[in-house]
Amino acid sequence: MKTSKGKILKIDNKHVVAITKDGEFIRTPLPKHKVMVGDVIEIPNKKFINYRSFTPYAAIAAMLIIAISLGLFNFSMTPTAYASVALDMTNSSIELTLDEQSKIVKAEAKSEQGARILKDLNIEGMDIYSGVNLVTNKAVNLGYFNPEEKNLAIATVIPLQDKKNQTNIDSERLMTTIHDEMFKNKYDGYVIVNKGNTEIMKRAHDKDLSVNKYMLQEKSKEHNINLPDQTIRNKSTTDIMKDYNLDMQKMSPDNWCEIYENNSRYPNRNNQMNRWDMQPNAPKNEPDLEENQEPRNNPNNMPNSHRNDWMDNNNDQWQNHQNNWMDNNQWQDHQNNWMNNNQNQHMNNMWRNN
Repeated sequence: MKTSKGKILKIDNKHVVAITKDGEFIRTPLPKHKVMVGDVIEIPNKKFINYRSFTPYAAIAAMLIIAISLGLFNFSMTPTAYASVALDMTNSSIELTLDEQSKIVKAEAKSEQGARILKDLNIEGMDIYSGVNLVTNKAVNLGYFNPEEKNLAIATVIPLQDKKNQTNIDSERLMTTIHDEMFKNKYDGYVIVNKGNTEIMKRAHDKDLSVNKYMLQEKSKEHNINLPDQTIRNKSTTDIMKDYNLDMQKMSPDNWCEIYENNSRYPNRNNQMNRWDMQPNAPKNEPDLEENQEPRNNPNNMPNSHRNDWMDNNNDQWQNHQNNWMDNNQWQDHQNNWMNNNQNQHMNNMWRNN
């Protein structure tokens, strides 16, 4: 089937209106992948329409035709919608559309709270990680996270082009970006990063649910938990998790991290983080210990949670330090002195034992 390229001028529920290089208006079914006004698409079946019915677009069309005739109009220059990231920060829902370089080309609120986050927040043109960092920070400043309970933040990465269902987005880096803002501001909870597709996005939109709530709904079915559309539509992800007692570790076994008390953990990492490490005056690394030198941060003087982390990460170093201390401080002499000073008591104990 022959196709032609057209630049999208208008999008309605099921169709798009595009203009070709020849200046023809074409109305064609909405592509399966997500598109935006200004995108260039392949048009399989031409359906010519009346210019007069699109009077509001006449001036735009005229400029485009002139640009085409002068060779200034390059169909390949317009950013194509390459991927989408759906975000639910507790009670706020946002969808970010990205180009092939993972730059944000469109930010769309899917809830009233999401609109508040995007208000006066200019993230278009930013890379996805910088944009998500600002979105999470704004959610924190607006009080969307609850300091008294576990919160749930979810992101779903959706490829929009048929290229092996892949994107250029690093899911773990995306998870860490959200985690760090929650961790820094001492909000406990879970961060989930899912992988979705355009079919999931379409089903969610058809049900008037955010992508992440729809995926929560589908995953809950696997655990025999029913989340009715009407009930979860206006609930935050945090409330859904709490009200239905959802076990996020079981529902998302490979793509979550947890922030709890003063720590955080990732299921696929051996190391854990501690909020103490986030403090501005906290040393990032312990120096090598010299003989007879006390560690700069003696574990005995640290908070319990940090002491455990420090001991885990520096066990060999700490053991060597202890051995050096024993060698250089005449531990045997110390034992002998103790025995001499406590000889009577020691003899009495031996007598009682016999």
